[in-house]
Amino acid sequence: MYLETLTKGYDYSQELVYSAALLHDIGRSIEYSAGADHAREGAVIAKKLLEDAGFSRHEVDEITLAIANHNAKDTSHTLSQLLQFADKKSRNCFLCSAQAQCNWKPQDKNMEVTL
Repeated sequence: MYLETLTKGYDYSQELVYSAALLHDIGRSIEYSAGADHAREGAVIAKKLLEDAGFSRHEVDEITLAIANHNAKDTSHTLSQLLQFADKKSRNCFLCSAQAQCNWKPQDKNMEVTL
C-alpha cells in the first residue's frame, strides 16, 4: 500500500499508511472471529488506538474514514482508495481452489500475480 502511495505521488506518511493497513486487518480478524463488519469494527478500534497513541485529530479522522469507507464503490477519499487497492491485491484468488464456486464479483477478485 505504501509503494502505491509513493507511485501515485500522494502525500501520506509511511506511519499513517501502515497504521491504516494494520488497523484494517485487525478489523478483518474481528470479522472472521465474530462475524462483525470489518470496516465498521476496524474504524472503531482504530479511533481508540490512534488517539491513545497520540495521533493528531486529522490523522485519526483520515485513517478511520479510510477504514470505514474502503469498501465504497465510488469513494473519492484517497486513503480509502489506497486501502481498497491493497485489500484487493492481498487476495490470492488466482490460487484459490474455490474459484468456480466463489460468490465474489469478477471485479472484486484478484486474478493477477503482482510483485
